[in-house]
Amino acid sequence: MNVENRSEQILDKRSVLIAVSVFEEPELISDLLVKDDFHVKIANDGAEALREFIDGGFEAIIVAPDLPTIDGFCVLEEIRMRSSRPSLLLAACEKDYLKGLEAGADDFLLKPFRHTELLTRLRMILGRPAKDTSDSVLLRSGDLCLNVKTHDAWVGENRFDVTAVEFAILRSLVRARGRIVSRDELAAVLYQRSATPFERSLDVHISNLRKKIQPIGRDAIRTIRGVGYLFASPSFDVAAGPEGCPGDKR
Repeated sequence: MNVENRSEQILDKRSVLIAVSVFEEPELISDLLVKDDFHVKIANDGAEALREFIDGGFEAIIVAPDLPTIDGFCVLEEIRMRSSRPSLLLAACEKDYLKGLEAGADDFLLKPFRHTELLTRLRMILGRPAKDTSDSVLLRSGDLCLNVKTHDAWVGENRFDVTAVEFAILRSLVRARGRIVSRDELAAVLYQRSATPFERSLDVHISNLRKKIQPIGRDAIRTIRGVGYLFASPSFDVAAGPEGCPGDKR
């Protein structure tokens, strides 16, 4: 069986930590993922989830907000400060998923959800870093530099942390510099579907990105009301050289 019940590190690339309280029957999610050949471990409280995810080498985490000890939102915030590995929030309402996205979740599912939808969302957040088929490694626009291979992001000499979803959004906007990118285009990249009129997850991700790239200009990402978003920068360059982004000394 693929469920991991030991405290030893899991290194498999299809390993997932399920941080859900016992009252939400996490075994149902676990059984579903095991049938899809994932290696799974369950954490029933926030403190255990943090410890296991940081030390356990999991590829992704599925989190519910109402965890005992430390709630799911705090778990997401702590994880995001230490890791860029993807996270999926199981939300009961719009308020939950907006708060979760602000805390650093890559994506969310509103309960109740279909099992096929859970698997699709999980596969998407795990697959995003590997989906870039461009020959170029670096995208530069002014002081902003993105490494599409390592998913590192820099403003000048300063590297800043981005989630997998934030990187995908920023990459799409930078590549389309000077052209309006519709909400449907971004939703297709992120969720493989069109944006719904009442969906606010994109807005939350854009807001988080604006804060992170603020040094290059408050209007670098512009909202074109009713249409989409526009990345405005004085220059743009695509490169495949080995020198890395400015300030990348690794």
